[in-house]
Amino acid sequence: MKNIPTPLKSIRAYCLWCCDKQVGEVKNCAKIDCHFYTYRMGKKMGKGSLIKIIRKRCFECSEGTSQSVTKCEFPDCHLFAYKDGKSPAHILSWANREKRPNPFKNHRLATKETADTALKTSKSDSQN
Repeated sequence: MKNIPTPLKSIRAYCLWCCDKQVGEVKNCAKIDCHFYTYRMGKKMGKGSLIKIIRKRCFECSEGTSQSVTKCEFPDCHLFAYKDGKSPAHILSWANREKRPNPFKNHRLATKETADTALKTSKSDSQN
């Protein structure tokens, strides 16, 4: 799995891009109405999901529809990984779920047949 920056780091990188990589400009940003204004210094100051805030910015950048956000043509954007309103780390972990070893594979209750057998055995033991 490739390294995916956190939403906060993605916002910080976007703010630096917006201000031509001038840290002082980011600190003194005058765009108070920007969704990222509170988070521009790389610290979570407000409440709410950063991924949802990124999604709002993606709507503003595109035509304002879900389809246009999904079809975003700017993969170099720092926010691109979060454009769908979901964490790419979670999406990748679910995609790789089948490839991961099952820790309960060899457990005696792992299969339905052995679970049913164990249940029947315990019922018959309690009746005796």
